[in-house]
Amino acid sequence: EEAEAEARKKGENPPFPTAEQLRAEADEEGASLIATITDTKGQIVRRLIQPMSAGLRKITWDLRMPGTSVGLAGSAPAAGGRGGRGGRGGGGGGGFIVMPGEYKVALSKRIAGVETELVKPVGFKVALEGEERLSATERSTIQNLREKVTRVQKSLTATLEVLENAQGRIGAIRSALDQSPAATVDLRKEAATIEKSLEDIAFSLRGDDMSSILVEPSQMTTVRRIQDGAFALLGSSLMPTKTRIETLNIGIEELTAILPKLRIAALEQLPKLEKALDAAGVMHTPGRLPRIP
Repeated sequence: EEAEAEARKKGENPPFPTAEQLRAEADEEGASLIATITDTKGQIVRRLIQPMSAGLRKITWDLRMPGTSVGLAGSAPAAGGRGGRGGRGGGGGGGFIVMPGEYKVALSKRIAGVETELVKPVGFKVALEGEERLSATERSTIQNLREKVTRVQKSLTATLEVLENAQGRIGAIRSALDQSPAATVDLRKEAATIEKSLEDIAFSLRGDDMSSILVEPSQMTTVRRIQDGAFALLGSSLMPTKTRIETLNIGIEELTAILPKLRIAALEQLPKLEKALDAAGVMHTPGRLPRIP
């Protein structure tokens, strides 16, 4: 764009960009505005990012910390430069409501990956109705519980993602083995064994729909225990009940027992089976990297 403007000033035809220049422009990160919120210790509580554009801009904080994960589609739509990728937006919300107290917010801009401060940190206070009833011990307990829940939510999210991926792959493998002339009885047996292991793990984590079919109260599963415990902390800055805490701890114990089984089925047995499928010449299934003969 600078070269085009300079050429017009001289009355010359703007130079036509090369493929490399167009590719570099398309890959360039767009400009962003970043509001960085910190606590009294100077630790970052949240970064709120918006694409930069002309005019008045407003950035709103929901008084929550970041969530525990970001999906593959976590980037914001393109903004800024012509055809550029734009500034990575969002801020990863969905986390815990912050504890009452003093905070600071600073404003910066990010252009071509370089961040520059625009406004120095400005202090403000977050207040909560009923916070005066919290003792120092309760505040410490809540903070420790939040840290525990954050860790276990990350583990649970990763566990469910690995499980879903493994079940999709083994389902495709079972279908391929049914159709492929190269399939053997041993390969079919191994695939069925892995599929059953994954089904048992899924049942331990999420249960099934039998309760709704039989019109019975839904069962308390590992996922539900952890989610209930997390919800009690997500929705309030006050102390959760003893029952909620006990339920959360049971869910953590169950998840801890399930993880080794999933590692064996999804990260050991399934890849080993996929190698055997390649060696036998079974048709391709998702998740297998092809080998050039």
